[in-house]
Amino acid sequence: MFSDIRKAFFVLTFALVFGAIFVFPNHAAATVTLPTTSCDTQWAELNHIGDSESAEDGTKAFKFGPNNNDFVSETGEVVTFKPQLLFTPDATAIFKVYVLNSSCAVIYGDSSPAIQAGLNTITYTKATDQLQFNSEESSSIHWLPGYLIGFDVWDGVNGSTFDTYTYLIDMDSLANPAADPIPEPEPEGAAPPPSFFETKKQNPEDLPEPEGLRPILIIPGITGSELYENGELVWPPGKLGTAFNAKDKFLTNSLALDEKGNSVKNVISGDIIRKINFPTPFFDVNIFDALISDLKNNNYISGENYFIFPYDWRLDFDKNIELLDKIINKNKKGFHKIDIVAHSMGGLLVKDYINKKGSDQINKLIFVGTPHLGAPKAAKVLLEGDIDIPLNLLNKETMKQLSLNMPSIYQLLPNRKYFELFTGYINLSAERWQTPYMLDYDWTRDFLKNKNVNTYLLDQAQEAQALSELDLSGIDVYNITGCGTNTQAGYRFTSIVSPIAGIGYTSGDQTVPFMSARQVNTASDKKFYVKGVKHSELPSGSRALILDILQNNKPALDEISTSNGTHICDYKGKSLTWKSPVEVHIYDQNNNHAGPTSEGGFENNLNIIDYEIIDGIKFIFIPTDDSNTYSIQAKGEAAGVFDLIISDISNGEVTSSQVFNDVAITEASKIAVDLYQNKVKFDYSGSGHAIELKPDSTLAEGSDDLVPPQTFIETAGNEEITIKLTASDSKSGSGILHTKYSINGKPYETYTEPVMLEEFGSVVFKYYSVDKAGNNEPVNERQFNIEYNPGKVLGTSTGLKDGTLVLDSVDNRTVYIVGTGGKKYGFISEEVFKGLGYNFDNLVSADISDYELGGYVYTVNGPHPDGSLVRDDSGAVWVINFGKRFGFSSEELSKSFEMNNIIKANWYDLNLPFERIE
Repeated sequence: MFSDIRKAFFVLTFALVFGAIFVFPNHAAATVTLPTTSCDTQWAELNHIGDSESAEDGTKAFKFGPNNNDFVSETGEVVTFKPQLLFTPDATAIFKVYVLNSSCAVIYGDSSPAIQAGLNTITYTKATDQLQFNSEESSSIHWLPGYLIGFDVWDGVNGSTFDTYTYLIDMDSLANPAADPIPEPEPEGAAPPPSFFETKKQNPEDLPEPEGLRPILIIPGITGSELYENGELVWPPGKLGTAFNAKDKFLTNSLALDEKGNSVKNVISGDIIRKINFPTPFFDVNIFDALISDLKNNNYISGENYFIFPYDWRLDFDKNIELLDKIINKNKKGFHKIDIVAHSMGGLLVKDYINKKGSDQINKLIFVGTPHLGAPKAAKVLLEGDIDIPLNLLNKETMKQLSLNMPSIYQLLPNRKYFELFTGYINLSAERWQTPYMLDYDWTRDFLKNKNVNTYLLDQAQEAQALSELDLSGIDVYNITGCGTNTQAGYRFTSIVSPIAGIGYTSGDQTVPFMSARQVNTASDKKFYVKGVKHSELPSGSRALILDILQNNKPALDEISTSNGTHICDYKGKSLTWKSPVEVHIYDQNNNHAGPTSEGGFENNLNIIDYEIIDGIKFIFIPTDDSNTYSIQAKGEAAGVFDLIISDISNGEVTSSQVFNDVAITEASKIAVDLYQNKVKFDYSGSGHAIELKPDSTLAEGSDDLVPPQTFIETAGNEEITIKLTASDSKSGSGILHTKYSINGKPYETYTEPVMLEEFGSVVFKYYSVDKAGNNEPVNERQFNIEYNPGKVLGTSTGLKDGTLVLDSVDNRTVYIVGTGGKKYGFISEEVFKGLGYNFDNLVSADISDYELGGYVYTVNGPHPDGSLVRDDSGAVWVINFGKRFGFSSEELSKSFEMNNIIKANWYDLNLPFERIE
């Protein structure tokens, strides 16, 4: 019943009260002063919430008898509560229990009619975490500070005269109620003492603040709070223990929002996510755990002087403002103001609170990794999904689907101020060979709308995005910015409809660019920079700094990892872009891994590596200035070619690049990249014998060339068409690397001179060029219809007939067959020659050194070479020429071939395209 719910206190409630003082109905009344709970107001609203039930009128008191000391007791590790020592319910009464989280929201509710006529008991066994009412089935409870259990007995009568009783029991220090002495009667005519409610009317600001530690409120960012649906934990999904596809389907159902950004299901928040634990070889993600541990070591106590604010991070900021206001007001503990530590989007939520409610309640406000101007990565999540929210707990497509109607994602997009101070983040080429340009704020919004994002939420988010201009005067503001880590800051698109074709980086915390996180209006000596700490771990990673600020100590800055200046924010690394059917894996010295998993998922357990897969292209950034060493291992996924660009990056600028283009691979191929020796080892066959792969080009300048080259075609002739290709790059480009062409789907060849089309019929000619920066021109295609030339087809050359087997008289050892109108084709071995069905009986010895070499025959697993005559099982004879098989319409035509060398057709021959010679 209470799975995964942790509690530190019990609240036992029998009806409804708005204070903690109970007055007994006699002229000289005894009073009992009881401690209040942090959720008294909400509890008053929650009691008697069943259909047709009503709150009590408060005119009649509970009995207060001699057995009060037995109301709560502990024997061994069993705590027992006896409600009837305070209240004797009717046998028709209903017993109810609610579980409230630290935000005073109900996360569980149940009721039972099993009230007994005699003494009723509630027991909690500490050793087994079991809670039991009378003899009913027990429930498992796991204690967590700040959670409350409310017990309520309703007598079944609407408009009952019973008062309500609320009592807080500290499980570490059990206490029973005790009546105060009955006061002496007041003299006749004396003014009555002020009532409890009148004392509450006093202005707290007129009272001096208490001694001790000022309360702190910790506010997490996006994805930083647990979310529950019907008592089931649905976020973080890593605790579900389900397979990726089942887990993702579950999430899209539970966390779905409608087009207006409202939750489809009844989802409530639980605890903040303090730490994410993973089994070996994974590592832990320490978000708040270490910070809270240090707070406890410095005399902060949960529920007394430090509090947490979990919330539904999917929703519009405004949806959480009222709840935040209640939490702040009820947890000031006599202080006029509280301190706030706000991580990431939590800082924007606080800004929205200040904008709506004012700043009177806040003393110190510590922003930690807050994207004051927004984060470009929010746009990437909308367009492509994400696998790092948090730490690859779900498929990136699932995150894309969830984010589409998530208001908070839109509120995190870079705002107009971001574009005023910087250059934007969408780099677009509207035309194929047009130099890319950076879109401004309005054009970026139009671009996103064309990408089918939620236009309603995009427009609505502009109000929250204006918070960067908010006046924070009157608050003691501190700002902690993560930097010195590669952070996505820009995306290149080759067209409006294309996926991301390139990623640009800047210094930041791997999620928020430091140029956005630093933009807050506070003194420079209250701005701090922390190097090399990932965004999700900034609260714990900067905990010493946070504690110094809270305790009014001068922060200790080592000027290496922590500073008031941005000089520590420099970074270096290498980016790798793989355009290929290649599976890429990265390992550090401890064998932690980033890349695809054997289960078909993806993981990134390398804390500082950026790894994206978009439309089959792998975008990887690896730092070279940290203390780790990384190895890159790749293997072929299919036969084809791969392109690889390795660039050195310093503070976001590309300083040099190595380009590997059109490297042929198979499924067995293996590639190893040594970042530190600038070497690429390539094992084509996977046999273990690798060669060093030399780059096709190395660029020191022109590395920012983003425009592909352009190829122009010229043709001459009708029956025999000659094609001339000319490629050019832009004026500021890197220059042409090579031009490739293919005829009728054959493998691409490098263009070196004009090409003569010796085919006939319909011929498809494809071509493209590549520049030295690795920009591939999109493939161009031309189609030609070349009229048949029977003389050419029939091999009527001036020398030997097509189909003739020739022993080269020059070396007296090489055997060729003549085909394709006078070309010669050599056999790589005698085994291949005989395996294809040929014999040496009809060899002609001749000097054919002046014949053009058409190629070599390497295998029997293919069609016979051009010039071959083959007979099928029906007796029909075919000639193999120009990669096709031809049938003869007359015996006369067959005389153009050497008919003495007819052999049996194989499967490959009979699957060649068929033509008939007329």
